[in-house]
Amino acid sequence: MTRYGKIDDLNFFEDSNKDNEMDNIKDYIEEHIMGRDRETFFKRYNAAHRRCPECGSTHNTQTLVAKVLDLENKDSYRDTNNAICVDCGWNGIVHDLTNE
Repeated sequence: MTRYGKIDDLNFFEDSNKDNEMDNIKDYIEEHIMGRDRETFFKRYNAAHRRCPECGSTHNTQTLVAKVLDLENKDSYRDTNNAICVDCGWNGIVHDLTNE
């Protein structure tokens, strides 16, 4: 159960008034539906950007600075965190890592 209650609960808006109903729906959608879309995107993105382009190793270190994902324009996302291959010393950004 979330702070918004269960979606199939008839008392979904039990604690809210009419003015807040749309805000509650928007918050619920952003947390549960958009959150899943974001998770799915990052699972696919990380799988496609995990190997060193020089030697193919998956052993690398990365900085972890968050970058905002625009769900309306996912194709433009580039993870610009630094990545260094532990095996061969390649140095670049996470977006340059490959899946092959």
